[in-house]
Amino acid sequence: MEDKDSYLVERCLQGDRSAFAMIVERYKRQIYSITYSMTRNHADADDLSQDTFVKAYENLRRFNLGTNFRSWLCRIAVNLCIDHLRHKRRFPEDPLDDQLELPSGQNVNPHNNVESSELMENIVAAVDSLPTDQRTVVILREMQGLGLKEIAEVMKCSESTIRWRLHYARKKLRKKLQSYVT
Repeated sequence: MEDKDSYLVERCLQGDRSAFAMIVERYKRQIYSITYSMTRNHADADDLSQDTFVKAYENLRRFNLGTNFRSWLCRIAVNLCIDHLRHKRRFPEDPLDDQLELPSGQNVNPHNNVESSELMENIVAAVDSLPTDQRTVVILREMQGLGLKEIAEVMKCSESTIRWRLHYARKKLRKKLQSYVT
């Protein structure tokens, strides 16, 4: 996979725009999943995903071909999300502007899966309440399935730091979700 990424990056650097389209196609779902997991807003996730690919394209010459492209791309997405969330904290939007987002094309029956829905809401709230560094590790590990080494590359820290953050994040999540854990 890394060899193909390096090949596509080299083609991009030689001016082949279709090669970058292939990169976007390969990673768009994963990048969207990261941005949505961190923002919990479809519109923001769309914008941040697009910004991730724009920034990657603009900085392709800075990418070191000997490193993992996916980690580099994920790091761009994570950094953009962190900046976005900081900005939102400093300049909160009018709460009346927030819309409840439901899955499109699905019939939602509030009486079905009430317990499951409640659990999901509590899990999302618990993950959202974690400090940014711990929340990011949980999202990349548990939701994106990245390995510890790759998360360390994305977050630019050691694997032991990632293990520590994951350990304490899981500990906090267990405490917050104690009533659901058997």
